[in-house]
Amino acid sequence: MHTVKVKLCGLMREEDILLCAEAGADILGFVVEYPVKVPWNLLTDRAKELLSVVPDNKKKCVVTGGSSEKIIELARQLRPDYLQLHYQETAEDIQQIVAAVSSLGIEIIKTVPCKKEERFKQSGAEDVTECARIFSEAGASILLVDSRGPSNASKKSVSFDRKLFAKVKTAVLCPVMAAGGITAQNCAQIMEQLLPDYIDVMTGIENCPGEKSFEKVRALMGKVSSVQC
Repeated sequence: MHTVKVKLCGLMREEDILLCAEAGADILGFVVEYPVKVPWNLLTDRAKELLSVVPDNKKKCVVTGGSSEKIIELARQLRPDYLQLHYQETAEDIQQIVAAVSSLGIEIIKTVPCKKEERFKQSGAEDVTECARIFSEAGASILLVDSRGPSNASKKSVSFDRKLFAKVKTAVLCPVMAAGGITAQNCAQIMEQLLPDYIDVMTGIENCPGEKSFEKVRALMGKVSSVQC
């Protein structure tokens, strides 16, 4: 049986951390010092406070972007389990960051851009499958296919790109994470058809940015647990 792990992201309140953890999320995500203005962005000090609330049996992920030096310093201060590179980081940046943080037990999640010009800028390859392979070979532990990127990071409603995900999934051996417009209503179909290793949900479990909904979190996790892939 294919098991799908769940990352719930954009956490900004202590009560939502506990809600998502108790509901069964595998990874809890925090947007920290992101280079583009988004409603979920946390400063480092506040992120440190919230990360301390995460139960020991849950993984922590910091979603960020920018220069390698900035990201490495953030990793050293916050010590998450995962760093999610979600801006314009290159394959060379991935290598540099991996070399600096792997000894801390931190793994890298890297987004494969939706736009071919961004893929070329970051990997040197416009082709989706080649870009994915380059990122994986550079040291990314998980690749992320997300309909959100720097240009639409704060947009409330986006549609998941199933074709892009399928191309990435067939290109690499490392786990692949799906994100963008996932809700309790469509997660079962996405999981059954595309067999992601992880799903990443943010706006699909919110009342408003940064405020998670008890009902939506429970509904999503209930659907996930009921799916037999």
